[in-house]
Amino acid sequence: MNEVEQNLKAVERAIMTVEAAQSPIPGADAEKWQAPTEQRERAAWVTLANQAADGMVAAAENAVTEAKNALEAAKRHADALRAEVDKRERDIDDLSNRIKALGGEILSAHRKFHKDSE
Repeated sequence: MNEVEQNLKAVERAIMTVEAAQSPIPGADAEKWQAPTEQRERAAWVTLANQAADGMVAAAENAVTEAKNALEAAKRHADALRAEVDKRERDIDDLSNRIKALGGEILSAHRKFHKDSE
């Protein structure tokens, strides 16, 4: 460790070990001293930083709102798709049953025709 680093460490240790003064102003009576009541004007960068933070929150809230809207639209579309699939399934089952019945009728007619022709 070089001399500069040693000096910095010594200063750091000194700062860490110094106890807070009884009075905020050396030589002043701590009980009579009061913090100033008027607030100073904030720096422009503080205002800009707060506006940026507010903008980030607003953008995130907008993203959440848009995501909720997209979710609701997807749910509606999924429900409509399920209903259409169920309808198509019923239609196919009905067609299949009618084809089976037709096949049974054709087979029955075929057997009857060949039985009668013998």
